Amino acid sequence: MAIRAAQAGAEVVASDLTPENFEAGRREAAAQGVRLEWVEADAEALPFADGEFDVVTSAFGAVFAPNQQVVADELVRVCRPGGTIGLTVPTLPEGKADYVRMLADSASLFGAVSPLRWGDEEHVARLFGERVESLEMGRRRAELGNFADEAELRDFLKAHHPVAVSMYRELGERPRAGAGAR
Repeated sequence: MAIRAAQAGAEVVASDLTPENFEAGRREAAAQGVRLEWVEADAEALPFADGEFDVVTSAFGAVFAPNQQVVADELVRVCRPGGTIGLTVPTLPEGKADYVRMLADSASLFGAVSPLRWGDEEHVARLFGERVESLEMGRRRAELGNFADEAELRDFLKAHHPVAVSMYRELGERPRAGAGAR
């Protein structure tokens, strides 16, 4: 999303919770002939000034943060009055529903509400409240790719999706269930 905005002429700051993704982003931006600023950022504590951006977007990132109200507050805070906030959120597509639901429900391991709630217009309206002039939601089908099975999709997300990278990193630091320490 950030690269497309830069291609359209926008001055872009790309942020991600997982800096492991920056190198791939830099390579793709260079291949597309655009420059972006890259900033490590947590959607619950954005390192930007109030009203710094005309447009604030997130493609499947911010909606996985544990505290959805704090995320909504931060998105509104960094967006100038009258600006635009745009989010791409997960839904349950046919054929991939079990894995998407598992990934979304796993957010509860970290005390989060399911990111699937961002697809509920009433829930989103409560999160943003009177601070936004209008709320428009639509559904579009996007293919995740040609994955042979859910295991291949899982492995791709585990290696490349910021939330999955972070989740698996966190889980890797915890002892497995049933494994005792002496």
